[in-house]
Formats: sequence, C-alpha cells, structure tokens
Amino acid sequence: MITEMRFPGGARKLKYIVVLNKNPADSPTLLFLTTSQTDYYDRFPHVDHIRLKPNVLSFFPKETVFDCREVFAMDREDLKRRYREAALKFVGVLPQEYMDQIDKIVAASRTIAIRYKKQILGWP
Repeated sequence: MITEMRFPGGARKLKYIVVLNKNPADSPTLLFLTTSQTDYYDRFPHVDHIRLKPNVLSFFPKETVFDCREVFAMDREDLKRRYREAALKFVGVLPQEYMDQIDKIVAASRTIAIRYKKQILGWP
C-alpha cells in the first residue's frame, strides 16, 4: 500500500507500507515502512532489512529496502478512512518468500516489542 505518513517534527511523506498483521481484523495494523534511499543500508548491511532490486516486484520500480527495525502502528479505522478517501492505495501482495523473511527477522529482533511480535507472528 502507499499512503502519506507523518514523522516526528511534522514532516509528511508519501511512503510504501508493508502490512504485517497475520489477522487483518487485529487492531492496530502493524507496518514496516519502505525506502528507496539505500545509502544507510549500504553502510550498515547488518541492520535488519530486506532489499529488493528494481522491478523484482512491479510495484517497486526502484531499489527498495524494507526497514525491519521499527514497527509502526496505525489504527485500522484510519486505514479504512484513508482508503475510502483515496488517500491510501493498494499496490500489490508480497510473495510468501518475502513474508517468510520478514517473519524470521521479526522473530529474531531485539528491537521489536514482544506484543507486536505476537501479533505479527500469530504467537499466543
């Protein structure tokens, strides 16, 4: 999906987001943000991320990184409202191989809260 995100300091930017919830009815909806600014990940390749080459998936025409260090939470109703108002666009589904990589990174992460891990991975 793509939507405008607000960042600390008030900056707003159009971002591709990856929904992490196993159960779409769970709230909040948990997300990873993506970026085509890869310099940081080039300098620090050990940082938790997934890198896609350009056009591997049609909805990521540029080299894209999924930043797997920080989970963002968005209220499900906010996502629905954005979709109704055309402020959120569905662009495609990630193939299972990428979802499996995300699950491995989330399970091993030291920075993602356990409550988020439970929701993302479907743990009890």
